[in-house]
Amino acid sequence: MDNSLSFEGAGFDLFPTTSITANNEIFHQPQTHSELTSVIDRLGVVRKYAPLTANLRQVFHAWYYAMLNGFDRKLHRQATIKGILICRDYNRVVVGDYGAYLEFTPEQLLVTLDIPGDQRWRLDKSFVASRNISLKYEWYEFLGEKVYFQCSPVNYADYKVGHYYISVLAFDIE
Repeated sequence: MDNSLSFEGAGFDLFPTTSITANNEIFHQPQTHSELTSVIDRLGVVRKYAPLTANLRQVFHAWYYAMLNGFDRKLHRQATIKGILICRDYNRVVVGDYGAYLEFTPEQLLVTLDIPGDQRWRLDKSFVASRNISLKYEWYEFLGEKVYFQCSPVNYADYKVGHYYISVLAFDIE
């Protein structure tokens, strides 16, 4: 397994602009992890998780690359949330249209994940099939942080089916 970090598509100016308009909403370059989390959440609502245009992608990806929370280093950092090691190792950081996420496999997971009550339907295969739902991911949590298990491909990030993803912003600051 290749343990090097992968930042495909980062060959652009890391600070192309300090604000941009998407779907008639103005977004300002975030200065903190909490501001970036808010920008990502708002962008998802505004764009309904549709793939970003090339211009939007350049700006938002640059903002994500600027705040990788220590995961941009060559050597792997510890993936801890509130001091607890989440995974034994990780494969890569995936920067997609809606944030930067740490990728790891079920074999690398070291903790037990919770299933939020309002997300249990995602694990009910007969419910999903009976409603002809195209399930993209299962939603779990660890200590209040979202953990996604990818079930099928999406067109806004290079997520691999069968892998877990957690926002790099969820991890302890290093």
